[in-house]
Amino acid sequence: MSSHLIQPMTGLEKAILEIIDSAVAICDTEGDWVFLNHAADALMNYPSLLRQLPVEEILTSRKRQEIELRLERELGETEVWNARAIPVFSPDGQVQAALFVLSNSAEKTLDESNFQRLLEEQALVDPLTRLPNRTAFEKKINQIIADARLQHTQHVLAYLDLDQFKIVNDTVGHTAGDELLCEVAQRFTALMQPGEILARLGGDEFGVCLSNCSMDEAKQRLQRWIDALSHLHFQYENRRFRIGVSMGLVAVDADSASYPDLLSAADTACYAAKDKGRNRMEVYVAGNQEYERRKLDLDWAVRLCDSVDENHFELLLQRSLHRQGVQPYCEVLLRLRLADGRLEMPGAFIPAAERYRLMPQLDRWVVRETFRRLCEIEDDGTCYAINLSAQSISDEEFLHFVSLQLEESGIRAERICFELTETAAVQNLLQAEQFVKKIRALGCRFALDDFGSGFASFAHLKALQVDFVKIDGSYVREIFNSEIDRAVVESICKMARLMGKSIVAEAVETELLLAETERMGIDYLQGYAIHRPEDWPMVSA
Repeated sequence: MSSHLIQPMTGLEKAILEIIDSAVAICDTEGDWVFLNHAADALMNYPSLLRQLPVEEILTSRKRQEIELRLERELGETEVWNARAIPVFSPDGQVQAALFVLSNSAEKTLDESNFQRLLEEQALVDPLTRLPNRTAFEKKINQIIADARLQHTQHVLAYLDLDQFKIVNDTVGHTAGDELLCEVAQRFTALMQPGEILARLGGDEFGVCLSNCSMDEAKQRLQRWIDALSHLHFQYENRRFRIGVSMGLVAVDADSASYPDLLSAADTACYAAKDKGRNRMEVYVAGNQEYERRKLDLDWAVRLCDSVDENHFELLLQRSLHRQGVQPYCEVLLRLRLADGRLEMPGAFIPAAERYRLMPQLDRWVVRETFRRLCEIEDDGTCYAINLSAQSISDEEFLHFVSLQLEESGIRAERICFELTETAAVQNLLQAEQFVKKIRALGCRFALDDFGSGFASFAHLKALQVDFVKIDGSYVREIFNSEIDRAVVESICKMARLMGKSIVAEAVETELLLAETERMGIDYLQGYAIHRPEDWPMVSA
C-alpha cells in the first residue's frame, strides 16, 4: 500500500477509523490505496468490489456520492454494499484523495452524525490508558463544583503522581513506561467504587474525584490505592521496579473555588507528600504556611515558563574593581520584569525554579542572551561571568548547548566565565569536576562562587580546576567584627594564591571594606561600594 500522498492524519483520527465497524478506504490521485482500516483491509480480497468504486469520478467532480455495489460470492450468492464517496481536500483547496466508507446493506452505515459522535467521545479519552483525559475530568469536576454549591454536598478531589516512574522511563524506555501506566490504570480501576471518577491528567499524573464523600472516608478508601500500588513489582526485560504513588487531597464543597484552584491545591499537597517520604497522602489545608509557600512556588513556576517564552527577563551587569595587571571581570545578573515594570530579584523566583527543575531553561536563556549581546559590543578583554545552577551541570545536553552557542555567536570563549556556588558543586562533586574540565576545554573560565560556605572547602578547591575563587560575602562583611571571619578570608586568599587561582571578594559594600580588601591584595572586589548593577551595555573599567 502506497503512502506518498495525502495530508497526514492525526493519531486520534486513525484510532477512530480503526475501531469503527464500517470499512474505510482512502485512494490518492495516483490510484493507490493509502489507508485501509481493519475492516477495509479484508475487502482487498475482493478486487471486483473495489473496482466498482468511482475513484476518478470523485476526484474530478469534487462531489460526494451515495453508491450501491454488488459483490458476487460463492455459490451464486450476491451481497449488496452501500458506499459513501467523499472527496478529500488539501489546505489549498485541491482534491488530494477520495475517501470511501463501505458497509454491507445488512449493517448500519457510519453516517456523519455517528462519526462526529465518535470523534467527540474519543476527544475525552486518554488514548493510552483508555481512561477519561484531563478535559473530561475538568468537565466532570466543574459539574461537581456546581452541585456542591447548589446542594451543599461534599466531595473530595485527589491529585496522584507516581513515585519512581522516571526511573522506569530512563532505564528501560518509554515503551515500558507506557505498559506501566496501563497496568497502574487497571489496578486503580479495579479498586474504584460507585461515585468515583478516575482520569489520566498527563504523564504519570492521575486525577480522582470521590463524590458525596467525607475527607476521612476518602482517606480510608484511597489508602487502599496506595497499598495496592506499593505491592506492585513491575517487570520488564528481566528488570523489576518498585512503584509507589503520592497523593494530594482537597475538599470540594459549597465554599470551593474554581477547578484550576482546586487542582493547584491538590497538586501542592501532592508535592508535600513526596517531600515527606513519598507513597503517602497529604490533605490541603487553606492557610497552612507550608502549603501556601508551595502554592506560591507553583504560581511562580507557571509565570517563569511564560517569562522565558515571552522574554520578560532582564540582564544587568555589575563590574568589579581589579588590581593592576589582571583581566577586567564583570558579572551578569538576572532579573524578572513584572507587569508593573518593576524588576524582581532572583531570590523571589529561583527557589520555585529549582523546585520545579526550571533552572536549565533559565540558564539557557541567560547564556543565549549574553552571547547575543556580546556580539553587539566591542571586545575590550573583559571577562563576563554567568551563574549556573546545579541542575544545569547535571544536564547532559547543557554542555553541547554552550558549545553550539559559542560556535554560532563567534565570540571568544575567553570572554566567558561560568560561576557555580560551592554548595551546588558539592551536591555532586564528581559531576562538577567533569563539567569544569569540559567547559575549560572549550576555552571558557570557571569560578567557584560563595567559597567558604561548604564543608571542607579547601578540599573542594583542590579537586576543582577553577580559575577564580569568589569568597563568600558573609565572611567579607564581618572582617572588622570577627577575628574568625578575617582568618577565613586570609586563609582562602593564601590557599588560592598557592594554587594559582584569582581571588574575588564579594559584598564589598562600604568604603572601609573597600580600603581593607584592597590592602589585602585581593585581585577583584565586587559590591555596591564599587559598582551597583546597571543596564546593559556598560563601559568597562
